[in-house]
Amino acid sequence: MKKLLGMFGDWTLFEKIWLVVFSLTAIGLSIVWGDTLFSFSVFITGCICVVLVARGSIWNYSYGLYNAAGYSWLAWQNGLFGEVTLNAGYFVPAQIIGIFMWKKNLDKGSTIVMRKMKPSATFIWLAISAATTAAYGYVLSLIPTQNTPYFDSCSTVLSVIAMILMMLRYREQWVLWIIVDVVSVAMWAFRLHSGVEGAPSMIVMWAAYLINACYGWYKWNKLSILESAVQPQLEDVNV
Repeated sequence: MKKLLGMFGDWTLFEKIWLVVFSLTAIGLSIVWGDTLFSFSVFITGCICVVLVARGSIWNYSYGLYNAAGYSWLAWQNGLFGEVTLNAGYFVPAQIIGIFMWKKNLDKGSTIVMRKMKPSATFIWLAISAATTAAYGYVLSLIPTQNTPYFDSCSTVLSVIAMILMMLRYREQWVLWIIVDVVSVAMWAFRLHSGVEGAPSMIVMWAAYLINACYGWYKWNKLSILESAVQPQLEDVNV
């Protein structure tokens, strides 16, 4: 436990302020809108998780496991079945797999070595993402109780691909996470308009994720370029 809590010691001022501001905001909105303690617990573990990902810390998977399981339940209650499939069927086991994949590529302590893709590989991944999003969105639209099928599809498909890139330690994951976060904020805003439970904390959580994703892109871009200069062979690696 001491080791787990000790990982917060070297957080930057921005990271600490970011976590405190969004936590207090979520608490306030939860009280005003009568949100649940469970929704807040999903929010706070998610926030800690994404900051740790931006830092390249392997500890992110510990918090991600609880967040993925808890978010699955909230999505099920709100008829977002694509999100349920994504989190329960993919993100939960991916947290365990990710630990082993990152553990093999640690740089200093619990921080991993970051990589960047060739432009051609980036284009291919984006094309696959767009085609799969459209196809899965159509499938979800056939479910009578499905809400916002194409938003749900976009969030689901891009999250799957972004998680793969994350486990492979590519900085380009953050482009997809930014898109996922924007779509997810809109999706939960629709659910809030419908008056569903858990929506306020989820909107704040995804907004926090969006800011963190921008920060993650900045940090991983800088560090991956630095590491590529030290180890040029990493730049030639393709997916």
